[in-house]
Amino acid sequence: MSSGANIRHLKRAEIDPTKWDACIDASPNGLVYAYSWYLDAMCDQWDGLVLDDYAAVMSIPWRKKWGIKYVYTPAFVQQLGLIGNIGQPLLAIFLSRLPQICSFGDYHLNFDNPNPNLVVRSNFLLSLNQQYSTIQKGYNKHLQRNLSRTVNSGLTYEKDDNFNKAITNFRSIFSQDLPGVKKRDYDNLTHFCANNKNWIIRKVIDNSGAIVATALILTAKNRYYLLLPAVTAAGRALSAGHFMIDQFIQEHAGSNAFLDFEGSDLPGVKRFYASFGGVNQPYFFHHWNHLPIPLRWIKK
Repeated sequence: MSSGANIRHLKRAEIDPTKWDACIDASPNGLVYAYSWYLDAMCDQWDGLVLDDYAAVMSIPWRKKWGIKYVYTPAFVQQLGLIGNIGQPLLAIFLSRLPQICSFGDYHLNFDNPNPNLVVRSNFLLSLNQQYSTIQKGYNKHLQRNLSRTVNSGLTYEKDDNFNKAITNFRSIFSQDLPGVKKRDYDNLTHFCANNKNWIIRKVIDNSGAIVATALILTAKNRYYLLLPAVTAAGRALSAGHFMIDQFIQEHAGSNAFLDFEGSDLPGVKRFYASFGGVNQPYFFHHWNHLPIPLRWIKK
């Protein structure tokens, strides 16, 4: 495709959300993060690059600091990038447009946007399109040992609809580990859950009735996104996180769906997610800094 491709830069108010979301719906790499209703909830501001009549789209979350507009990665938005009728030539053209819109950016592209100049991030994906007994055979020995210890532990796996509890539990456990996630980000997610139905909650209770693990899971098309898994200290001692995910897999085994673990490149978390036998479906990080030289060294 030539550089003359009909790509329009549209502000949010100029975007047709019906056509935008139809593009996400129709595309194999159309993930939950790229729907207009999720972007509206989670981004401060966002624009879009649109090919022709929404044949392909790229969302651009942005903020301003010191009067400078820059692209940023919103909390709870793992990967965006180019979605739709795409190929490497088209991706290169879209990427070349980003610095023309914002001179600085940190941006994650989806698994279908590989580029040799981008940083690779890990993301594990498990197909649920088999019986549980077959999926279980892919568990590694360490996971199997942890699950064996939960058999007589008194743990109970339950459905729930208390998204406030799941968000609060995650925040209380990970606030120090995730200093970049601010109160307004949790407020945005809370507002999203209150006004949308694309989520489910699962929890684990110990034999005293205490909640020892929770998970807020996003749902879209045939994919479950493990957005906010949280296990208390008492739950970790009981392997409640292993138990919760295993129970979720049992619940949905045999369905035409995938469990998206949402990461991770943290070594311990990466080993844990890999232990369930999924495949690494990497996504890609793109950074650019075309700020004027006096500012370039301040914001790297």
